[in-house]
Amino acid sequence: MIVPFAAAAAVFHLASPNIFDPDSFYYIRLAWIYRTRGLLDVEFPWMPYSVIKDLSSSLWYGFALFLVPFTYFDDLVVGIKATGVLLTAGALWIYYLVVRRSRLRMAPLWPFLLFFSTPNVLTQFLMVRPQLYVIPSHHVPGSNIFQRAATGIIVGVFLFVAFDSSQKTVASFSHSALPPDRLRSAGLWLREHSQPGDVVFNLRWAHFSSLFFWNQQNYYVAGLDPIFQYAYDPRLYWKFHHLAANESIQSTCGAPVCAREELEGTYEVLVNDFKAKYVVVGQQSHPALYHFFEGDPRFQKTLETPRGEAVYRIEHR
Repeated sequence: MIVPFAAAAAVFHLASPNIFDPDSFYYIRLAWIYRTRGLLDVEFPWMPYSVIKDLSSSLWYGFALFLVPFTYFDDLVVGIKATGVLLTAGALWIYYLVVRRSRLRMAPLWPFLLFFSTPNVLTQFLMVRPQLYVIPSHHVPGSNIFQRAATGIIVGVFLFVAFDSSQKTVASFSHSALPPDRLRSAGLWLREHSQPGDVVFNLRWAHFSSLFFWNQQNYYVAGLDPIFQYAYDPRLYWKFHHLAANESIQSTCGAPVCAREELEGTYEVLVNDFKAKYVVVGQQSHPALYHFFEGDPRFQKTLETPRGEAVYRIEHR
């Protein structure tokens, strides 16, 4: 019974080279690090302003171990795709077993009904992350009344939602999913031109996974989830947040709301508080900060990609 589930998973994962979940880049690279550096070495220095570094641990250690065999592909993106097919097919199969045990009629169709229920659920099934297995763990209702009613409508509902969700999900591959070479140019440039341990001030915490995928030489200010920054140091978190949220440009502060006397210059915060040597900024996501860096001689642009991502070297004086 797993064959149709594997076929459906393969069709959707291989329909585009893009990746739905940015953290997939983090998980596969973390698995690669465990394979090459040692399975018991859980030190994680790449986020010095996060409790993840402080506790010398990384997220989802067991999941990273599970991914280790997929790091033997020469192209780790292929490893992400292969993992995705396996995880999606496995989740559908587990849901099928739950449905069959609940003695619902037309059991083979129920996993597909869940799979296609909404574009958001379908997208969750295509993410390479351990949370996927929360979906099929929910209880499936099994009363006789429910079964009789469901049998009459399941085929029609299935056909409708399958068509609607498939169309929307495939369309979203082009504008929501991430190209596999996302931030590749920035990450490789930093790896080749910076010193090991140099801190990169990445204004979007979601960029961490892609930067980390391409470049493990540098450390990054934000990543995986802002709560880890806040738990490490609330004042540093708020200084980052005001800049990342486009609330401040030339100055920021370590409080939720900045009083005038609490403001500190952006350059001084990046250099003194975060010890940053580089900034990665998107022209579209942070246009005001991009123009601020562009006009300040203390920030020297070293790279700008066709997608509008720029790398600035911070001149320490």
